[in-house]
Amino acid sequence: MLIVGFNAHHGDVAAAVLQDGRLVAAMEEERFARVKHVAGFPEQAIRACLREAGAEPADVDVWAVARGRRVHLWRKAWFALRHRPGAALAAEYRGNAARHAEVGPLLSSRFHLDPARVDQRLRHVEHHPAHLASAYFVSGMTEAACCAIDGFGDFVSVSTGHGRGHRLEVVNRVHFPHSLGLFYLALTQYLGFKHYGDEYKVMGLAPYGKPRLTAPLSTLLRLEPRGGFTLNLPFFRHWTGELTMGLADGAPAVPDVYSGRLVELLGPPRLPDAPILARHQDLAASVQQVF
Repeated sequence: MLIVGFNAHHGDVAAAVLQDGRLVAAMEEERFARVKHVAGFPEQAIRACLREAGAEPADVDVWAVARGRRVHLWRKAWFALRHRPGAALAAEYRGNAARHAEVGPLLSSRFHLDPARVDQRLRHVEHHPAHLASAYFVSGMTEAACCAIDGFGDFVSVSTGHGRGHRLEVVNRVHFPHSLGLFYLALTQYLGFKHYGDEYKVMGLAPYGKPRLTAPLSTLLRLEPRGGFTLNLPFFRHWTGELTMGLADGAPAVPDVYSGRLVELLGPPRLPDAPILARHQDLAASVQQVF
């Protein structure tokens, strides 16, 4: 059994190959395109992974793309009815759906495969179960608790699961618009790190400071009595319909996701070319502790 898993039309597109359940290769397209966090379609990564496996595209038994089809529809509808997202956000969702509908034809055209054969072998895997599975099924464990935390994928930001034998059950989920990843992104941008994927800079800055600002930051998140959390949404803009993420074949561009309420709470944000002060170091340490 030869499986090619990949993600497309998002930042950090990549591919992996499994042969008879064993991970043979996993590669990011940015290593070939030489564009950090490159989006688009991971053609070169797929080709390189197949070379490592000694296989051709025609040998693939399953093409697995990390995006669900028609998942969490009632939650999406409920959110749309409650919050009435703007036309720009609705257009972005339609554009994303259209791009992912082209994944099969892209595989066919780029690798010169019969479209009907690709369609038969194409599987859509919901984003967060893909995260959990990529951890559990290659871990060597026969039973494990699993957790995935990111920005968003298929309307989910956090998921927990229980892996046992050859099965993985998703136990709990946190849905859009609540996200620890968005909390971290907002503070990353506030600290003047504006590029997609700059969160590691906040992690690197944190050890230089002291967590003296946890009290104001704690107002951005609300812990729920029975587990989980919610964002204090007025401090954020990602859910309002004002913002769209630029996504082409280069790196994604994400507008500031924090609102003016955060500036009122913490003061003026750091500009990208401004010096890093002790206050910024303390804020980074506080972000880590609150997260």
